[in-house]
Amino acid sequence: MIITLCNQKGGAGKTTLTLLLALALEDVGRRVAIIDRDPQATCSRAIANLNANGLSKIEILSAPADHDVTFIDTAPRLDEVLGRSINESSRVLLVSSPSPADLWSTQESRDFVLKHLAEGAKTAVLFNSVVKGARISRDLEVLANHIQLPTLRNCIVRRQCYQYAILQGWGALRPQEREEIKSAALEIGTM
Repeated sequence: MIITLCNQKGGAGKTTLTLLLALALEDVGRRVAIIDRDPQATCSRAIANLNANGLSKIEILSAPADHDVTFIDTAPRLDEVLGRSINESSRVLLVSSPSPADLWSTQESRDFVLKHLAEGAKTAVLFNSVVKGARISRDLEVLANHIQLPTLRNCIVRRQCYQYAILQGWGALRPQEREEIKSAALEIGTM
């Protein structure tokens, strides 16, 4: 399975979620790799650090290979590299906060994804940085109508610990936080 995380909007959390979802699937015994197509290479640096400290065995690849799951982290732009990533994926996740403004800016990304999506591949919105208990978090289905794509049932709550996972790996998370990420990762496989 090849999974691309994308959005033309910067700061949506694509890199952090790529890393967290990969760590979650590694934790349940999957062979996981990441292709880092974001020129900032943050995901590559994070994995190199985690692997050097014995906290992960996730491989960084330049092209898909023989793994259970390969994640593709992308730059915040709609370009040929993203089009190729979408086309070679079986799952494409549009990462967005539930902010109406972010969802409106994500509509152009949705159109790009649908244009490049391979036959049989699936796409959905993954809400990130959701403030638990806030009014907007109770209206995710209504907000998702702005995107006109299915949304994952599992969303990712805004938690500072997720940023620490870039340095400290899966061990930076408490059981509740791990379960949140694992639930989203497993749902992606069944969408």
